[in-house]
Amino acid sequence: EAEPELADFGSETILLVEDENSVLAITQRILQMRGYKVLPAHSSAEALRIASVPNQQIDLVVTDVVMPGMNGREFVEALHVHAPGIPVLYMSGYTDDDIIRRGLMDSSVAFLQKPFTARSLARLVRSVLDAS
Repeated sequence: EAEPELADFGSETILLVEDENSVLAITQRILQMRGYKVLPAHSSAEALRIASVPNQQIDLVVTDVVMPGMNGREFVEALHVHAPGIPVLYMSGYTDDDIIRRGLMDSSVAFLQKPFTARSLARLVRSVLDAS
């Protein structure tokens, strides 16, 4: 991959929720290399624990849609009860049409299909942060 564009960098805090260790590690590394602080979570339950820490700053949630236990939409609904308004970027190996048809999210959400490139992840993260 070419040198990342400066516009794709940031310093915000991202809660990253992904049940596959390899995807979690790679995604965390991509974001950290661009200056973001990443709070990794292997499950929705772990992510909710992280988010419930008093004074925990979270500027963006990047979450897998299909996970054991609570799916991405259910996790975000639970998160928004305690921390309303945190922007969310969903990611999945399924297409966005599949996810919408299954009722796991609606068409208005930010979505990144796996597999993704470092650049597409960084651009979409920056775009969602800038829009919020």
